[in-house]
Amino acid sequence: MENSINERLRKLIKNEKITQKKFCDLVEISENTLKNTFQRNSNPGTELLVRIAVKFPEYSLDWLLTGEGEMQKAGNAAGKNQLISSGESMSILNKIKGTNIKNVGGNQLSSGITEIEKLTIENETLRTRIEDMERIISIQKNTIDAMQLTINTIMNNKNP
Repeated sequence: MENSINERLRKLIKNEKITQKKFCDLVEISENTLKNTFQRNSNPGTELLVRIAVKFPEYSLDWLLTGEGEMQKAGNAAGKNQLISSGESMSILNKIKGTNIKNVGGNQLSSGITEIEKLTIENETLRTRIEDMERIISIQKNTIDAMQLTINTIMNNKNP
């Protein structure tokens, strides 16, 4: 078990085979923020931890915060496709804003993690619904265009 969140965060970056710069780009922080966190050996803030949980859902937040359990969740390959936009990320941040992850006990930590998992599932469900609605709108638009064409043809035939 690694001794600090920072050591585990370094291990996550190494395991992803990405640079610290790429990691910072993915979680939308400056390289200096990450470097300062590492140099000062301070714990990452709640916002960064949530961004990590959102961008890297295949990793266990319990492991990252406490060092307990497995680094990656079971079935981690599926998690790779669950990346969400920064806007959705901010929505998640706002929903769990009341939970200060770096200063909470086990029960609150578990509820924060459970909330993130629920929001990730909800995000995927909503994304699917949006895609379905976009298909329906496209079909309806084509139907309206065809009806308009029919109306125009009828009107042109009535008025020679």
